[in-house]
Amino acid sequence: MCIKGKKNFSIGDLVVLRVINRSVTDDGLTTIGSHALPGHAVLYETIDLQAYPSCNDFFGSSAVLEDGVQGIIIDKIGRPESIIQTESWNQYDVYAVLFEGYTCHVFEYNLEHINEG
Repeated sequence: MCIKGKKNFSIGDLVVLRVINRSVTDDGLTTIGSHALPGHAVLYETIDLQAYPSCNDFFGSSAVLEDGVQGIIIDKIGRPESIIQTESWNQYDVYAVLFEGYTCHVFEYNLEHINEG
């Protein structure tokens, strides 16, 4: 599933987390931590934008969250330095999102506006 195209997330937007069939992009890059429970993912406090994609990109506290959990965008963090800087690669833009009391860095690939679902 390729999720390219502008989604226009802004601070304050209400979003839904999407992890089912969205742990790896069409480019083969992992965007979330895997979890044994179906429909769940491990999200981390920080994604290292200077290192991604590498084998050690996700840091800090983690939270196990379920597909469909709602959150709010609290900041746009940026895009990994190694990702081409064009609009078509916005699926790799990283946002700080507040979900159920946890602030996590999340790729746009795993987010939808509340009214999209």
